[in-house]
Amino acid sequence: MPNIDNFLFGNYGLGGPSNGAYKVFIPNVPGTSQTVSAGTNPKLATIATFDSGTNFIGIMTSGNTSPCPFFYSSTTFMFVSLGLEDSNGLISQVTPNVSQVTFNHILHVQIDLEGRKIASQTRAESSALNANQAVSWSLFEFPIPTNFNISGPLSLVVYVQDNSSGSSATARWRFQQFRITSR
Repeated sequence: MPNIDNFLFGNYGLGGPSNGAYKVFIPNVPGTSQTVSAGTNPKLATIATFDSGTNFIGIMTSGNTSPCPFFYSSTTFMFVSLGLEDSNGLISQVTPNVSQVTFNHILHVQIDLEGRKIASQTRAESSALNANQAVSWSLFEFPIPTNFNISGPLSLVVYVQDNSSGSSATARWRFQQFRITSR
């Protein structure tokens, strides 16, 4: 039987180890799209929710295989991104925004709520299939704003970060073959 180091997992206390708020789940959101009106910045979808007291969220995909999660925008003036929403409706950016008919594929994301840091590794390419192995993955880091409520319930959302489009545009997203863990 393998030993588990409860100290490394933060799973310790006077009463012995506890399970805490650890969750693992695998969302399945097939290709979805929504038309967005000119000049609006809506929240498009909620991918996952997290209980109060969550202090770490990890997202890992199957990597270079299809179908990899992605975001897409049909215009250069509308930016679609993955975000973390707090109980007050404030959204903190999780992945780089994407526009101009580009598919932004996600390899992994780590959200450290106590350290107020987010790191994501993504790549932009012209195909929804994540087929261009010549395109390298890029690492991005985003701070979590000081006014973001990290102690309440949270949601992982797809949202329009900025939309200065003069006409309606289409946003697309897909989340398959990846898992989310939180603690």
